Amino acid sequence: MNLGRLCRLLKPALLCGAVAAPGLAGTMCASRDDWRCARSMHEFSAKDIDGHIVNLDKYRWGFVCIVTNVASQ
Repeated sequence: MNLGRLCRLLKPALLCGAVAAPGLAGTMCASRDDWRCARSMHEFSAKDIDGHIVNLDKYRWGFVCIVTNVASQ
């Protein structure tokens, strides 16, 4: 999963103040990696600060999740 794609997906939701409702995680996508069909950020995984892959579904309930692009050239 490309972080740039995730940011493009989340930008409209963040600008509108949209909040993902429970139960929207199920999609009609062919695979879980099809970012175009994602209904929430919780369907993605990303690398944490230590480089480990973390499923963002871990942060669905009771956590504040800040997505930050820390990539450099």
